[in-house]
Amino acid sequence: MNYAILFLFLFILLLMLPLFIGFKFYFNLFNNKIVFSVSVFGIKFICLRAAFKAGQLVVFGKKQNKQFKLNPKDRHVRVLNKFMYLLFLNIKITKLNIFCEVGKTNDAFMPCVIKSVVDILLYNALCFAYTKKGVFDTQIGGGVSYDKNKFIFNANFNVILNLFIILKCFIQANIKIKKGDIYAKHGRWSRH
Repeated sequence: MNYAILFLFLFILLLMLPLFIGFKFYFNLFNNKIVFSVSVFGIKFICLRAAFKAGQLVVFGKKQNKQFKLNPKDRHVRVLNKFMYLLFLNIKITKLNIFCEVGKTNDAFMPCVIKSVVDILLYNALCFAYTKKGVFDTQIGGGVSYDKNKFIFNANFNVILNLFIILKCFIQANIKIKKGDIYAKHGRWSRH
């Protein structure tokens, strides 16, 4: 038996095998706490805890913390943004649950306004997702608290994709950003 052919077959199978991936995102504005986790087939692979400090995102690690400055003009941020957009166009969403809780102790009107604005933004984003991906299982909820200051945003969503789509989107994002940089550097009509 030729092991090279078997290895190639298993590699192609692994690339095409659909992965059931779950994402969880939790953000508490008043406690400055961010939790993000990724699970594949129900097994948690990534769990990050982070916070914003002095205009930077600080990711807490077991041995040391890592700081990331969020500059929208940075090439890595632009590639990540393009990669996420291309990945969104290629994935199949199966479930999306979003909850938002807002509260303020000294004012009853402002939390209601904030919650209404957040709901409007969420429903508009959901309409955009429905037009691009079709209808999927969705739940949007949350509430207004009148007894404590809080702003908690929690999102859980499940998608189906495979490694081939991830690699394709990553390569496309790098190529598009590189072409855009060359275009910006040399001008519109230059053919260098």
